[in-house]
Amino acid sequence: SCLPNCMACTTTTQCSLCQPNYILSPTYTCAACSSYIPNCFTCTTTTQCSQCQSNFLLSSNYSCVTCSSCIPNCLTCATTTQCAQCQPNYVVSSNNSCIACSSCIPNCLTCATTTQCSQCQTNYIVSSANACVTCS
Repeated sequence: SCLPNCMACTTTTQCSLCQPNYILSPTYTCAACSSYIPNCFTCTTTTQCSQCQSNFLLSSNYSCVTCSSCIPNCLTCATTTQCAQCQPNYVVSSNNSCIACSSCIPNCLTCATTTQCSQCQTNYIVSSANACVTCS
């Protein structure tokens, strides 16, 4: 029989071909890509990731990075320069980065878009124009 996660063996203790998402180690055993490259799902070598786990991006040096390490306040991103969803109280701007709701709409805490406030800061209410106005 072959070793765990091994598809083909040369001997009972040496693997020659690993199952998908596993990489052949220097000791001829199969290890998960993430054991060599953090947050890596599929790799070509022990130092080169080809597909990252969800919520991680493949960087130019074939490692896996979080969206927020490339784009501040970004939760999920399409690329290292394009944010798809920002952290709470932030919204995706026209240049695909994350900006605070209050920087687009004065006194806005939570917003759906750069022009639509959904929750205002204390002592303010959302107006019919989706802006924040003082309570009167």
